[in-house]
Amino acid sequence: MGFSCTYCARCCTRAFNGHVLLLDEDAARIRSIDPTALEPQPEYDLCDQYGTFYVSGYTLRA
Repeated sequence: MGFSCTYCARCCTRAFNGHVLLLDEDAARIRSIDPTALEPQPEYDLCDQYGTFYVSGYTLRA
């Protein structure tokens, strides 16, 4: 399962949660250039009742 984006501009920003989540296509592109630049996403994996979140994907290593 990959990260599915609804373009809310919340969970993908470093200002909101301290890391940048990537869409599957972006993760694949970065992995082909430098696999060490990615790390598994550190939090979430569900939420809802309209706070949404979910996730299972990659973030940029900073």
